[in-house]
Amino acid sequence: MFMHLNTAFSATDRESGVSGNLRMERLRETSAFSFTQSEAGMKDILLLVRDDAGQPARVQVAVSVARLLEATVTCIKIDQVSAERHDEDGELLNEAIRHQSDANQKMIDNLFAERSINHQWVAARGSLIDRLIEQAAFHDLLIVNTHMSDHARGDSSFVVSQLVRAIDQPLLLVPDGLIAEDFGAHATIAWDGSRPCIAAMRAAVPLLRKAKIVKMIEFGRHRGGPTIDRAAVYLRNQGIMVHTTHDESLHDPVHWLISRCRPGRTSYCVMGAFGHSRSREAVFGGVTLAMLEQAKIPLFVAH
Repeated sequence: MFMHLNTAFSATDRESGVSGNLRMERLRETSAFSFTQSEAGMKDILLLVRDDAGQPARVQVAVSVARLLEATVTCIKIDQVSAERHDEDGELLNEAIRHQSDANQKMIDNLFAERSINHQWVAARGSLIDRLIEQAAFHDLLIVNTHMSDHARGDSSFVVSQLVRAIDQPLLLVPDGLIAEDFGAHATIAWDGSRPCIAAMRAAVPLLRKAKIVKMIEFGRHRGGPTIDRAAVYLRNQGIMVHTTHDESLHDPVHWLISRCRPGRTSYCVMGAFGHSRSREAVFGGVTLAMLEQAKIPLFVAH
């Protein structure tokens, strides 16, 4: 086993004679490939349901993922009506909002029934972020948009980054207006060797197994952690054939990723988000935020 894991260390480490303690530290990091659970599947999907601009794309992706994985979709409906409005106008407004929410639920019920998708409902009240964090603990995947707002916190990037940081389960972040034709046919993994990246790749295994083409790409100089070749070995051991690309000359990773992660070239991108290392966060955290702003395909992320 240790001979097998030793392939995760870069040639530079072996040539420079890194200390035994450092090698053991990296071995423990690499052990994430072998000792954490990755075979539980992805059978319970949590979908945010609310009548907004991002809902059609969220629902379309949820249907596609549920079909691919034979999963059940839990639709969460969060009542964010302000409790402070007790006047007559406030009550009329609240009633209108609830009526719209009920009509939206009926529309989702009909759509899922037409597509033979198993689904159930959870009703909650209060903060969007807090309720999603609570419910995500009991599901394998959360589907929301790359841009979304909370009535209490208007900054969409703040809402999404808070969810990514707080939730242990992976998230599928869907751009508004996405038309997901043949979702899952072509997957791209953005590799950087970090623990969040490993976590995202492992969590995505059930989806990656369904893909016709899987590509793994790395930009710039390798910054430590398991190499892209070691990650490819892991995926092949899971029955996933993967094509790897490592370009050390790149200085604009966001432009490079965006050019390769667009509709027609790939269905979704798997990537880590917001690692704990300050130096890594400065580079890859910035890439994550830029991808949230610019990506036109879903992002499968974990941290």
